[in-house]
Amino acid sequence: MSVAVVTGASRGVGREIARQLADLGYTVIAGARDTADVDVPGVHAVQLDVTSDTSVAAAAATVQQEFGGATVLVNNAGLTYADAADSLDPGIDLEIARGVMDVNLYGAWRVARAFVPQLRAAEHARLVNVSSSFGQMAHPAAKGGPYKVTKAALNMLTTIMAEELRDDGILVNAICPGAVANLMPDPWGAWSQADLDAGPALRPIEVAAASAVWAVTIPDDGPTGGFFQDGRPIEW
Repeated sequence: MSVAVVTGASRGVGREIARQLADLGYTVIAGARDTADVDVPGVHAVQLDVTSDTSVAAAAATVQQEFGGATVLVNNAGLTYADAADSLDPGIDLEIARGVMDVNLYGAWRVARAFVPQLRAAEHARLVNVSSSFGQMAHPAAKGGPYKVTKAALNMLTTIMAEELRDDGILVNAICPGAVANLMPDPWGAWSQADLDAGPALRPIEVAAASAVWAVTIPDDGPTGGFFQDGRPIEW
């Protein structure tokens, strides 16, 4: 049985990743801070706050006890914020930036560390980090520093984990879903649906989620330690 854990799966891209994997026959566990928010048919819910060691450990124990352990982990949970401010603007609240880092980087790190023993015991294990092209070092741009820094750091963590898990046969990759028609949690409170509607063309959420599903379903001789969108490598 292939058991996939998807964090941040009560909404947006995470919810759609969970739905697509369930349609492919995976046993899917949707991690959410509030399990009542998980409404995907055929998907199991587990309470999982990626910023809490206790919550993550309890979720890992539940998956082990009730499903025999995870074979796939998709680190999708994330925070964004308004992209308008220069990173050196004294008005940026670094405590908020620290909170974004705690979810986007340390949250993924915390969850991976908790579930890796299960992945090591599984066959055809996969670990997928949902990143962003905003974290590309190859194409730096002004503004939006806190979010971009978190995703650049997640990309580096991906390469490190890929090397550490290579001998275990666990494929570890980062994917960029692209700009999605979806409101991510935003501690700055500055993005609205009107902002999204007025912005550039956004990708259908089904297309965005498919990048993560591709990384889950690649064959055992597929890539590891890479950064992909729509199944194609992109620059770091």
